[in-house]
Formats: sequence, C-alpha cells, structure tokens
Amino acid sequence: MEDKKLTYELIRAAVVGEPQAQEDILNYYDGHINSLAAIEEQKDGQKTRYIDEGLKDQNQSSQVDTTGKRRTV
Repeated sequence: MEDKKLTYELIRAAVVGEPQAQEDILNYYDGHINSLAAIEEQKDGQKTRYIDEGLKDQNQSSQVDTTGKRRTV
C-alpha cells in the first residue's frame, strides 16, 4: 500500500462511514496501534514481544466507533 496522508477529505469520508477511508486511516496508524497492543513477556531470561491480535482488534474497533462521534466543524 502506498503511504496515504491524512487529508481533510479522507477524514471526512471516514467520519461519514466510508469503509475504505476508515481502513486507510487504520492502516496509517497501524504502527501506533501495534505498539499499543504489544505484549512483552520474559521466560527463562529471554524477552519476547508479540502483538496481541485481540487487543489490536479492540483498539481498531474503538477507533472506528469513535470516528463518527467526533464533533465536526
């Protein structure tokens, strides 16, 4: 996927429920969402880090749910 910019038009389309715009915004923030869903564990002196997909899904759902609830000017 090409790097998309967060333009007014893209955000406006996401707010009104355009699925592709919502997906583009989630893709834009994917790295940040992954960092929020990252779990670090230490076993036998070894650190492991992985993405909790359930937590990632919750973060993404929360973002989509709140997109349409924001006040538009």
